Amino acid sequence: MNIFSNNTQVYLALGGTDMRKSINTLSIVVQESMQLNPLSGHMKHFGGR
Repeated sequence: MNIFSNNTQVYLALGGTDMRKSINTLSIVVQESMQLNPLSGHMKHFGGR
């Protein structure tokens, strides 16, 4: 079963991300660092150290 549409994209945040940040702060990272819309429906993956 595929829950994603065919045009869903996955974005990876390279480097370490402080996983103690709130969802609001991670949304700002998506907007400013990745220059993406956090509400676009695409997947964003953050890795810890």
